[in-house]
Amino acid sequence: MRKILICFILFFTEVQCREIIYLVRSSKALLMGDAYTSLANDDYTLFYNVGALGENDGFHIYPINPYVMTTNLIKSEDRDRLNSLNKNSVDDIVDSILGFPVLASGGINPGLKLGKFAFNLVLNGSARVNIRNATHPNAEIISRYDRGVIAGYAIDFKSGIGLTSIGLSAKYLWRDGQAGFYDLYGPTIYEDISDPDCGEECIKNVLGHASGNGWGWDMGLLHVTKFDENSQFRFGLSFLDIGDTTFSGGVPAQEMLINTGISYLYRNGSFNWALSFDLHPINRLVEFGRQIHVGGEIGFDIVQVMAGFNGGYFSFGAELDFKIIKAIAGIYDMEVGGGYQNQKAKRMLLYIGLLEIEFQ
Repeated sequence: MRKILICFILFFTEVQCREIIYLVRSSKALLMGDAYTSLANDDYTLFYNVGALGENDGFHIYPINPYVMTTNLIKSEDRDRLNSLNKNSVDDIVDSILGFPVLASGGINPGLKLGKFAFNLVLNGSARVNIRNATHPNAEIISRYDRGVIAGYAIDFKSGIGLTSIGLSAKYLWRDGQAGFYDLYGPTIYEDISDPDCGEECIKNVLGHASGNGWGWDMGLLHVTKFDENSQFRFGLSFLDIGDTTFSGGVPAQEMLINTGISYLYRNGSFNWALSFDLHPINRLVEFGRQIHVGGEIGFDIVQVMAGFNGGYFSFGAELDFKIIKAIAGIYDMEVGGGYQNQKAKRMLLYIGLLEIEFQ
């Protein structure tokens, strides 16, 4: 009985402790350790904390904001792993990327903020492959292609201790994809992948690719206390995908995640800096160290430098903002295994924002 219990605990922990995947993440936030629940003041507000809309009084439109996130391939030996890979050879796939988590992700989320209301389009795709266990290779494969819309509104309450706002957002998504653990040397998968005539659609069918649609809901809270004209303390709490956002057609759900955080901001003219601390997701069975996210940024309106600590790993990058064009680039690491600092995935990102317009 004791052995059965131990096996159950180990299995349940492994399932719960794989990579935690959000619907959309801000490039700037990831370079700040993803400690962004109490900040959420860019074009990704609806994906972090809809309550942060309560402090917005102006008009902000961001029509073109593509991003790309991939496995960090700065080192030549890492590039060689993928350049020499034969997608129709299971043996070659295992030899090339065993213990080397692979990510290919990109998208665009144009939208606007009008007072306390915000709207974003969702157009994002990602593919993750993580092969473990050299003795009997097992691949975790997660792919998602999301299209849809998200809209939210917040109300604010002003008092002697600052501003408190509460927001609610709704989303409607179409999702294609699959998620699961696959025995690469099982007879069906091995034979199909090794068949040169098995193309993209064939492999999708083998992996159980599905399509569906569904509704989702988010809630958020933000409290801001201003110490003076230059500095403020912020507290945020968000409930993303309340009760899980489920899809028809057997498509993997977007799981509910609860995040909370605090931050301190300082601005004097164009010079500014911020420190932030998050705990998330606090509703998932993961080691406490994985929930800790710490970040900071410092600079001027034109250039910012960001750094962070993301659940056990470091990140850093920079932002250049010339109003009509903005660029963010950097590298970040994150946990994709079954514990704290158990398996590191090395990643890099690039974000471009064009023709942003803002009126206060």
